[in-house]
Amino acid sequence: MKNQERLFTPLGFDHLTIACNDNTAWSHVLERFGFIRVRAGQHELDPSDADDYDAYFGIAMARGNIRFFLVDPLTKRFTKGSVSAFLTNHGNMQVMEAGVRVDSMRKAHEELTQKGLFFIPQYLYGDTFGSCITALLSFSTLSSFRWKLVERTNGEPTGIDHLAIAVRDLKGWVQFYKSLGFDVVYTPHEQEEGLIEGKESA
Repeated sequence: MKNQERLFTPLGFDHLTIACNDNTAWSHVLERFGFIRVRAGQHELDPSDADDYDAYFGIAMARGNIRFFLVDPLTKRFTKGSVSAFLTNHGNMQVMEAGVRVDSMRKAHEELTQKGLFFIPQYLYGDTFGSCITALLSFSTLSSFRWKLVERTNGEPTGIDHLAIAVRDLKGWVQFYKSLGFDVVYTPHEQEEGLIEGKESA
């Protein structure tokens, strides 16, 4: 692989995992700050124990695009004693894990293993926030928190692609939008600029 070749695209942070001494108590504090508690039942997943998501993953919280898990020493997905040790070394309400969303776990694996990083696969069916594939990144040196890659597979929309606006006078409205700073970027079949006409649609 060429050094400059980029195979996957990071799409931003998917979520953070925050270690605390009591995730139930801290979830109530954060609700006061406008965060909402996300329940696993809001998503179609394939869990082995659907009623135990909070105990396994931690309590999922969200406000807009900010999402995180609150984990405490009783959270089951971490080995016994690891959250307590993290709290002792780093303090309460600290980031323990950062999840970065990627467009393709396969491509991320291919590119990053070429750069000497190791993948530790985690979840194939999803977490409280929805369907996903995740993997931890293993570094050769110590890090204060863990990095995780997340490929969401539940088709969450990433934004609006375009709007279609019906008008009676296409040429007039094209000129109006040009006056607002818009440009014509596509005209089919080399027609006159802006014309997209049919018998009953345009």
